[in-house]
Amino acid sequence: MTDLEVLDRSINELKEWLNGAWRHLAKPSMTKFERRELRNEMKQCNVELRRCLDLVRAERANRRQASADMQRGVSNVVDFRLIGRDPPTLERR
Repeated sequence: MTDLEVLDRSINELKEWLNGAWRHLAKPSMTKFERRELRNEMKQCNVELRRCLDLVRAERANRRQASADMQRGVSNVVDFRLIGRDPPTLERR
């Protein structure tokens, strides 16, 4: 499993947890203390989610840059030749 796959899985789990936490937070049976604790956990989860998203964004940017560098390296080798002309010869005097 690659790093991006692990990060994608973590992102999905964090999203699901946050989604469930919002539903749980809407329950009227929760005490003020429970709500505050849940909101604190949600803030920590949000920070972790943003960190994972930043890592994915950076990894994808690195891969795009590497791909662009490889393509640029390949296209730098250009051999211009004129069709129907003899190649220039070196004359000695």
